[in-house]
Amino acid sequence: MNVLKTENDVITREQELAAKYKAESENMKAQIQNLQNEPITFQSSRCAICSKSLELPTVHFFCQHSFHQDCFQGYSESERECTMCEAARRRQAPPPPPPPADALHQRLARERDPCRLGFELVILGQQSSGVTKL
Repeated sequence: MNVLKTENDVITREQELAAKYKAESENMKAQIQNLQNEPITFQSSRCAICSKSLELPTVHFFCQHSFHQDCFQGYSESERECTMCEAARRRQAPPPPPPPADALHQRLARERDPCRLGFELVILGQQSSGVTKL
């Protein structure tokens, strides 16, 4: 009986998530339609980087962030992406998964003389001499 309740809870959460994604998708479709058919007015009067009044030449993005060209070129990593939005995406992105715990054991099993490795396996996440340390 408990298993059925748990499964029912999972199904309910999945349905809610599907409804949320569907609503977001519809919202994005409407935004795309607006971008294709309606003029966009950039009303920002300040640079998103230095906060000073905008003066030509300027760079504008559909996200409504605007920059002095010099500020944008000095801080951007890509000409095609808004610096502010890219930084926000980077903060929200999940960290890369850690290496599997059994990778150390596999490496030790492959090594003919595990004692030869010394402290090499103790150092985590570093790379030297072409060998990835776990």
